[in-house]
Amino acid sequence: MDNITYIPIAELPSRYKVSRQTIYDRMKFLNISTIKMEGKNYITNDDLSLMDSLNHHLSTGADKSLFELSAKPAYKNKSKPKSAIVKQAPQSVADTVTEPIPTQLPIPDLIEQLARAIPLVGVAFASKQSDPLSNYDALEKACSNSWIISTQKIQDLIGVKPHGSEYVWGSWKFIAKGKLGRGKGWIVEKVDV
Repeated sequence: MDNITYIPIAELPSRYKVSRQTIYDRMKFLNISTIKMEGKNYITNDDLSLMDSLNHHLSTGADKSLFELSAKPAYKNKSKPKSAIVKQAPQSVADTVTEPIPTQLPIPDLIEQLARAIPLVGVAFASKQSDPLSNYDALEKACSNSWIISTQKIQDLIGVKPHGSEYVWGSWKFIAKGKLGRGKGWIVEKVDV
């Protein structure tokens, strides 16, 4: 029988430096269910390892949808632990291993993921280093082509999240035009000076 330890959910936000809602969103994504004991919710040490892996994945800047769920333990398909196991004393997060467990990918898949990520990181780094006015070129291009761009993209370009129905930043005006994904879509116009 596996040695199962229980970790209180209440300790996870400080462990990952995120909100409790983010913890529950990640648990839902990973299909992790809680175990209630003495009025508190807990997860197992295996679930904590999976949460650590996802947190490590997200801390690299990768998207959650690219996280490999193949690292998920097989026992999750079984029913909840029996009451004899539940009687074990819960363990504090501080007592568990804090080093993230890497996803268990075959080496060729891991190499392929790294190969895809390295050029993107290099391009992003080079573009930030090469031309400090490249963001203005991107805004000029969006303006001249009447592209609708996302709130996140604007924030990446100007460093500020636009709000309201119209937002002016420097010589640029951003006009809200419906939804684009989960956020607003914006059209970029030049402000006459």
